[in-house]
Amino acid sequence: MVELVMGTLIFVLVVLMAAARVKARLQDVDKARDRVRKELLDGGETAKIRIFESHPLSDVQIIEVARSEGFAYRGVGAEGAGYAALDFVKGTGRHD
Repeated sequence: MVELVMGTLIFVLVVLMAAARVKARLQDVDKARDRVRKELLDGGETAKIRIFESHPLSDVQIIEVARSEGFAYRGVGAEGAGYAALDFVKGTGRHD
């Protein structure tokens, strides 16, 4: 019985992770920009933007959106389960 519950739990987690990736792949550029802006503003003084969730934006486009919102780029880091993320800090970026 425990094996069935654990197997079901693992299956549900895999499906949720796959759904997040598929959803990100199907979004258009405007939705991706809006998502980046929301994550920046919800993050407070620092923010990590997962690269795969920002598809189809490139790293450079994500950085430009962040700069327009007053964030400075700090580099590439990791978030959560090893997802590549871009790190930003508020207040030291330039406003374009």
